[in-house]
Amino acid sequence: ARDTELTTSIALDRAAARHALDLADRRISTHIGSDGSSPRERLSDAGVEMDGVREFIFQIQGEPENLAESALATWLAPFEGNGVLTEPATHAAVAFAPTEDGGYVGVLLLAQR
Repeated sequence: ARDTELTTSIALDRAAARHALDLADRRISTHIGSDGSSPRERLSDAGVEMDGVREFIFQIQGEPENLAESALATWLAPFEGNGVLTEPATHAAVAFAPTEDGGYVGVLLLAQR
C-alpha cells in the first residue's frame, strides 16, 4: 500500500465491521470468525470477490474521535518491514468495535481488484 492511492469499498467496509464486532464480542484476536469464516469468505459474503485479501487486527485505546489518527500512526510507522506499508493493495477498509474494557478492536482489510 506504500505510495498507492487506495479506494474504499462498501463490501470491504462490511467485512471489516463484521469481524471487528465479532472479535470485540468474543474478546479474542484471530482471523477466523466465530462462524469459521476467513477474511476472504467474509468479503465474498458481503458481495465482492477480490484478490490478495490481507487482514490486520489490533487493539487500541483512546477516544472514538482519535481512533483513526492513532491507528494511522501505527500503520504508517516508518519501520523496516512494516506489513501494512509493504502489502500490495488497491482497496482498503477499517472498522473499530468497542470492547468491554473500554478499548477498541480494529480490523484493517487490504485487497486488490
